[in-house]
Amino acid sequence: MAHERFQTVEGQINWNDPMYKLYEKAKRNGGWNPADIDFSQDREDFLQLREEERIASLPLISSFSAGEEAVTLDILPMLHAMARQGRLEDTMFLTTFLHDEAKHTEMFSRWQQAVGVGDLDLSAYQTATSGFFTKRCPKQWSACIQTIRLKRSSVRRRFTI
Repeated sequence: MAHERFQTVEGQINWNDPMYKLYEKAKRNGGWNPADIDFSQDREDFLQLREEERIASLPLISSFSAGEEAVTLDILPMLHAMARQGRLEDTMFLTTFLHDEAKHTEMFSRWQQAVGVGDLDLSAYQTATSGFFTKRCPKQWSACIQTIRLKRSSVRRRFTI
């Protein structure tokens, strides 16, 4: 992507932009590491379930794992679109969001390994969770971005960041 201008060269970051404030909040609160989580109690609890209960939980496990991975992958086009529009504060926040989603993906994978289902192929239980930005919004970025703007302004009115 060729850059024609840089906000921090022509001016500065809008420190009061709600998305920048979310970026700051994410920096303060985003210091968790999935590798530091002890899943030994989860393993014990999971193994206490009856076999039918463990099998019945597999679609849920598959959905959570696939969902987090899909968000990790599918947020990239939105991040790229924000950057192309020169929306620096939005782009900065989305990078923290992407990082957190990647940690969720890692956490679910670690949990699956810890409880003993990490080596199972759970794809048979998967629903259509991926492709939101690439399949539902292809060639309609302006409509998607407008929806995001509307939701963002609605959030601004309801919440203090």
